[in-house]
Amino acid sequence: MKRPVEHANKKTEKSVLMRIWGVVSTVIVAAVVLLAAALVGVRFFGLRPYAIISGSMEPEYPVGSLVYVKPAEPEEVKEGDPIAFVLNEELVVAIHRVVSVDEQKSSFITKGDANEAVDAAPVHFNNLIGKPVFCIPMLGYVSDYITNPPGMYVAICAAVVLLVLMFLPDLLKKADNADKRVKKSE
Repeated sequence: MKRPVEHANKKTEKSVLMRIWGVVSTVIVAAVVLLAAALVGVRFFGLRPYAIISGSMEPEYPVGSLVYVKPAEPEEVKEGDPIAFVLNEELVVAIHRVVSVDEQKSSFITKGDANEAVDAAPVHFNNLIGKPVFCIPMLGYVSDYITNPPGMYVAICAAVVLLVLMFLPDLLKKADNADKRVKKSE
């Protein structure tokens, strides 16, 4: 037969562990929600995130940053503005600074801040996506990783594990209560 003190200590330990798990799981869920908002939620405000994968715009936009771009019309862009644009037929997006605007040819002459020369090809007005509003350093690495395999699979598995872990304490509590009811009826 268990002594009442031992039983009380085990109950207290369980309670402390449950509280710690509650805090840890809340922090994890909050981090996931913030990450989701940073990667997807900003689209509700008309912003599109793009990961910086080259150093052509350093130091303004460091490699690994996530840059948020607001749509813009060509007439809103002036010399000196950074712009996001479709670079080629593969739909690669680049962010460079406008060096000059050629109204007759409906194009921008652009250059990366860290580059010596202007870009080889002008950017047609139709290729303009918008103007960068702000960037978050290092978040581009996360974005790039979870939007491409194998990172996508890791993110999906992590989400499933997180969901299971979120409901696990409730399931264990229900199982524990069921065990207590069975023992009382015996």
